[in-house]
Amino acid sequence: MARRPKTKATRASDIERRTRALVTPEGVTLHLRLATAGSRAGAFTIDALIMLAVLIALTAGAITLWGSTGSGGPAAIIWLLGFFLLRNFYFTLFESGTRAATPGKRALKLRVVARDGGRLTGGAILARNLMREVEVFLPLIFLLVAQA
Repeated sequence: MARRPKTKATRASDIERRTRALVTPEGVTLHLRLATAGSRAGAFTIDALIMLAVLIALTAGAITLWGSTGSGGPAAIIWLLGFFLLRNFYFTLFESGTRAATPGKRALKLRVVARDGGRLTGGAILARNLMREVEVFLPLIFLLVAQA
């Protein structure tokens, strides 16, 4: 089935569908636009590439400092610790900061907000990122282990 090209009316309808009106306690109406799935995926891809670059640099630094021994030794410990910290705290730390966005989200002009348009609480940020662990990283690890 062929898709029809989007007209100005359908584009306007898409924008209207993704726009939410928020009334602040001061009575000011803000119109927030929800991000598309593509922009969210793009932001995640940028963040994943940044995490990969940091992990590669950490690996190279650990190997340079401690050399490559048979079992890995200190280099393997540094790598595992860096991988754990990146995977579990990269998103949490950036989203709880003043800009409420990771570098990938900032590049695409996105930020994380609560349903009422305000900042997320610490518990909400933690819950959101624990779900990312279950939805994204855990299946990826299972796929990598199944391939080995």
